[in-house]
Amino acid sequence: MKAYVEIHAPGCVAARHPLERGSITIGAGPSASIRVPEAAGFAAEQLELTVGDEGVYVRMANGIAGMLVFEGNEQREVHAPLCSEVFFRGARLTFLKEAGAQKKSPILLLLAPVIVIFAGLSVQSAAPDRISNADVEPAALFEVSASSTCPETEPGPAEHRARDNERAAISKQQRSAFELSDGLAAVSLWKTAEACYQVAGRNDDVTRIERQRIDWTERVTGQYASLRLQLRAALDAGHARDALAAVRDLQAMLTKRAPGPYQRWLEQLRQSLEQQVARLNS
Repeated sequence: MKAYVEIHAPGCVAARHPLERGSITIGAGPSASIRVPEAAGFAAEQLELTVGDEGVYVRMANGIAGMLVFEGNEQREVHAPLCSEVFFRGARLTFLKEAGAQKKSPILLLLAPVIVIFAGLSVQSAAPDRISNADVEPAALFEVSASSTCPETEPGPAEHRARDNERAAISKQQRSAFELSDGLAAVSLWKTAEACYQVAGRNDDVTRIERQRIDWTERVTGQYASLRLQLRAALDAGHARDALAAVRDLQAMLTKRAPGPYQRWLEQLRQSLEQQVARLNS
């Protein structure tokens, strides 16, 4: 069985690399087994991978600061099964296995007309997103743009604005357990608070808020990845109710993002799953 890692990092084109058995390093330096562009922000040898039959062990290299995020949990070392994702700051590592002959799940057979229709719409609109295994390219959680700027230009008002945004971010984090989209809103508030503390000259607060922003961003990103994997697993297993629950959570998380191909696909999927669940309940 062949395995691959797909690396997505801000400012870089996504790339897929084959994984050989044994130890592999990922980094920006010439000594790394898998080299990534310097724009990815990796150290010379950032990550250490050990590939086995049951998945990939991923470790932060010795002396490298930071944490991996896997299934919403922060760790220095994780065991990632194939078809799972690991996050490090803004980068995403997706571990894949070569597709072989697979038995079609009843849900995928039911959804085939929906997928064909959506594929036709995508071709007509010349959208770049591809459809594979009843899925499309996931919507980006955050805009790939420069850091937020502070609306205030004077230190006093800027500090006041920063503290207001900090309190609002904490409130959004707490509410995100009930309103998933508030998790994304909290990231935006942390960014503005950080920018305003910079204007106010509060360097210690800038460092503190930056750490909180990074931690929360990784947690939200991990939650998003976990939901997508739950959906994929439920579809493959033919569990309509579990798939529907994952779809609804994904829609709730993305409700305030600009609509796009992924959100439209989720809506088509939700309608089809609701019909199947209704038949199962009748």
